[in-house]
Amino acid sequence: VTEIMMTFQPERFGNLNGNPIKVLKKEAGVYFKSHSSLYTGDNYQEYCLIIREICNELELKNLLEVDSFFNIIYWKL
Repeated sequence: VTEIMMTFQPERFGNLNGNPIKVLKKEAGVYFKSHSSLYTGDNYQEYCLIIREICNELELKNLLEVDSFFNIIYWKL
Protein backbone atom coordinates (compact mmCIF):
# COMPACT_ATOMS: atom_id res chain seq x y z
CA VAL A 1 0.00 0.00 0.00
CA THR A 2 2.80 2.44 0.84
CA GLU A 3 4.32 1.96 -2.61
CA ILE A 4 1.02 3.03 -4.16
CA MET A 5 0.76 6.03 -1.84
CA MET A 6 4.33 7.04 -2.64
CA THR A 7 3.70 6.69 -6.38
CA PHE A 8 0.82 9.16 -6.31
CA GLN A 9 2.16 11.59 -3.69
CA PRO A 10 5.91 11.09 -3.28
CA GLU A 11 6.30 14.38 -1.42
CA ARG A 12 3.99 13.15 1.36
CA PHE A 13 4.32 9.39 1.62
CA GLY A 14 7.32 7.10 1.85
CA ASN A 15 7.73 3.45 1.03
CA LEU A 16 7.75 1.21 4.07
CA ASN A 17 9.35 -2.19 3.67
CA GLY A 18 12.32 -4.08 5.07
CA ASN A 19 14.97 -2.13 3.16
CA PRO A 20 14.59 1.31 4.76
CA ILE A 21 13.83 -0.24 8.16
CA LYS A 22 17.13 -2.16 8.07
CA VAL A 23 19.11 0.85 6.81
CA LEU A 24 17.71 3.17 9.48
CA LYS A 25 18.45 0.64 12.24
CA LYS A 26 21.95 -0.32 11.11
CA GLU A 27 23.24 2.99 9.78
CA ALA A 28 21.35 5.59 11.80
CA GLY A 29 20.57 3.72 15.02
CA VAL A 30 16.88 4.60 14.66
CA TYR A 31 14.56 1.96 16.06
CA PHE A 32 11.55 0.94 14.00
CA LYS A 33 9.34 -2.11 14.26
CA SER A 34 10.89 -4.95 12.33
CA HIS A 35 8.07 -5.48 9.84
CA SER A 36 5.77 -3.01 8.13
CA SER A 37 2.68 -5.10 8.95
CA LEU A 38 3.17 -4.17 12.63
CA TYR A 39 2.75 -0.44 11.96
CA THR A 40 -0.22 1.72 12.88
CA GLY A 41 -1.15 4.92 11.08
CA ASP A 42 0.64 6.89 13.81
CA ASN A 43 3.80 4.78 13.39
CA TYR A 44 3.74 5.38 9.65
CA GLN A 45 3.25 9.12 10.16
CA GLU A 46 6.30 9.22 12.46
CA TYR A 47 8.29 7.22 9.92
CA CYS A 48 7.34 9.66 7.13
CA LEU A 49 8.39 12.63 9.28
CA ILE A 50 11.81 11.10 9.85
CA ILE A 51 12.42 10.26 6.23
CA ARG A 52 11.20 13.73 5.20
CA GLU A 53 13.93 15.15 7.46
CA ILE A 54 16.46 12.95 5.65
CA CYS A 55 15.04 14.09 2.32
CA ASN A 56 15.45 17.75 3.28
CA GLU A 57 18.91 17.26 4.77
CA LEU A 58 20.19 15.49 1.65
CA GLU A 59 18.33 17.92 -0.64
CA LEU A 60 16.49 15.11 -2.39
CA LYS A 61 13.45 15.89 -4.51
CA ASN A 62 10.91 13.69 -2.72
CA LEU A 63 10.43 10.51 -0.69
CA LEU A 64 10.75 8.37 -3.80
CA GLU A 65 14.36 9.56 -4.07
CA VAL A 66 14.83 8.74 -0.38
CA ASP A 67 13.59 5.22 -1.10
CA SER A 68 16.16 4.88 -3.89
CA PHE A 69 18.86 6.21 -1.55
CA PHE A 70 17.90 3.62 1.09
CA ASN A 71 17.95 0.85 -1.51
CA ILE A 72 21.52 1.71 -2.55
CA ILE A 73 22.65 1.48 1.07
CA TYR A 74 20.62 -1.67 1.67
CA TRP A 75 22.29 -3.42 -1.27
CA LYS A 76 25.71 -2.51 0.14
CA LEU A 77 24.80 -3.97 3.54
